[in-house]
Amino acid sequence: MEQISTKELLVRKTLLFLKTVDPNTLSNALSSIQTGFLAVIATLKLASMIIIVVTCSNRNSILGVCEDDYSWQLHCSYDRNSCE
Repeated sequence: MEQISTKELLVRKTLLFLKTVDPNTLSNALSSIQTGFLAVIATLKLASMIIIVVTCSNRNSILGVCEDDYSWQLHCSYDRNSCE
């Protein structure tokens, strides 16, 4: 008994999948997966932005100094008069 090659098996299974799947269901499933990925990315970006904002707003109290060389961070505005 001969066996088919891996490539032929993959083509056969792919064609079977494409013949049996409902296009609307597949489209809805892929759309839901994409929405989930985008939600995760947005949540991670929001969390990192919150950390940056909190760090920038509290950096004087954390560091205890006022320095102007924060080129590696976001440009955060703070009141220079409050620095002692």
